[in-house]
Amino acid sequence: MEILSLEKLKLPVYRLQVNEELLDNEKEKFGVNFISLVEDPATGIHWTALQNQKPEPEEIKYSIQNKDKRLLVSILLEPEQIIYRNASKRIPVQHAVVMDAPTIELTANYFNKKGLHKNINQSHVKGSLVNSWLAQNWLVDDPEMDKTKLYLKDKIVKAGSWAGITYIKDEQYWQEFIKTGKLKGFSIEGAFNSFLDSLIEMQYQNEDTDEARLQEIISILQAYNVTT
Repeated sequence: MEILSLEKLKLPVYRLQVNEELLDNEKEKFGVNFISLVEDPATGIHWTALQNQKPEPEEIKYSIQNKDKRLLVSILLEPEQIIYRNASKRIPVQHAVVMDAPTIELTANYFNKKGLHKNINQSHVKGSLVNSWLAQNWLVDDPEMDKTKLYLKDKIVKAGSWAGITYIKDEQYWQEFIKTGKLKGFSIEGAFNSFLDSLIEMQYQNEDTDEARLQEIISILQAYNVTT
């Protein structure tokens, strides 16, 4: 299915931000608090499963089936990636969000500082903790020299991205949800400040009336059988 174009939808774009004062406030829980294993990651980035493989072709199939490392590699956050969001209580219209590299760096640093490596759930469901942890995570400085180039060969990784490797401890969970493809990627969960990014929104502005703009959005969504 073709990905919906934000330019066609003319959505308002909100820039997510957070500062150190808010991140230091344990009661407010700003920043990323959980990483969720999901079927359809909002970033559109699917993980890569690392497996033990031997060089002999006849042994590779056996290694894939029986000696999985149960490690998932992916980009957790990517700078300036525009992500579509449904309407919410805070922003009661369909919209998109972006995050810049400094905000991602600050967010990643405080996630590590707070020791939230085991805060991994399924599909953002409260209480659905998965027996897993973020075994490695890092910020990509030079995409050409970064190890994401080895793991994510088909993905163009941007400098400033937050990458991670998650270890799934539960073998049964791995077999049921990861190897079957029921879950395909990561989605972050947390709290941020947001403000309308006028520079980005200008890309989607035109002279349509509000009613005409709304009808255009509805028509596009209906064409792709998108529900909210």
